[in-house]
Amino acid sequence: MRRNSTPQWGKPTGSCVCALLIEHGFHTNHKDAAFLINDENLKKLARVEADVIAAYFRVQAKANPQAAAPTEPNLTPISGAPTATAAQMRAYIQRINLNAPDIADIFIAEGIREGIRGDIAFAQSCLETGNFTYQGSAVTPDQHNYCGMGVTANGMKGNSFPSAEIGVRAQIQHLKAYANAEPIKGEILSPRFIYVKRGVAPYVEWLGIQENPERLGWAAGKNYGAKILHILGAILAMPGGAANKQKEPEPAPKPVQAGRTPEEVTIDNAIADGIITDRNHWLGVLNGIITPNRNNIKILMDNAHTRINR
Repeated sequence: MRRNSTPQWGKPTGSCVCALLIEHGFHTNHKDAAFLINDENLKKLARVEADVIAAYFRVQAKANPQAAAPTEPNLTPISGAPTATAAQMRAYIQRINLNAPDIADIFIAEGIREGIRGDIAFAQSCLETGNFTYQGSAVTPDQHNYCGMGVTANGMKGNSFPSAEIGVRAQIQHLKAYANAEPIKGEILSPRFIYVKRGVAPYVEWLGIQENPERLGWAAGKNYGAKILHILGAILAMPGGAANKQKEPEPAPKPVQAGRTPEEVTIDNAIADGIITDRNHWLGVLNGIITPNRNNIKILMDNAHTRINR
């Protein structure tokens, strides 16, 4: 940058390169001077400006594999694998709103892509959209904005996305911005990603500004994170969870009766299970004497399918 011979108010008024001049305040203003004389405030300014510059040039910080993420007891990490299944998420929302979009699988898939819990993002969406009824919400269903992104003041419409998948991906990315400093997979689609201090809210409980130790968070409402966890608890209570699935007990082997060949035992067991009816026909098939026709095979498969799904 080059100053001309007649600067105004001490500022350069001419330049020969592209540059950005950032004004932090006036040294003649006592309030500005008191703020700028504090080293911690200068560090905050520097951090924000560095984040904006990095976002503009699409530069992402490299994660330090040696640095362990701080953990807090009794708090819920946003990063990690989901606890709830898509089936539980779907069961929860269908019990409340039959017209809700069927996008549970998208939340799980996009969460796994970024290492963020998709079930937490889904619970957040239920809170932000009124369980996808959009009652009292600033956004509308056609925006595919499931988290109120961009609604920073009353009357604002918020951001819009071309599809449910892109809308969920942007939300997951935005949660990741709060949760950690790991790089994003692919293009950043969250329009407000650059405004987040990376890793400032690694736990759901800290997403609310009032509960965040640094008073930085997703939403200003009191107990914002607790409300998300309340919904998540209701989702986890739904059937279809991985922990609720019990392995089917193996059927006891049927005793082999003396005087019967292994082929006869197999056929007799299939008849007892209701899979086949014609003993002589299928004995001939197993012994290589008869070639089964298509109709018999179809009957066999249909009966077996019915048996399996009982």
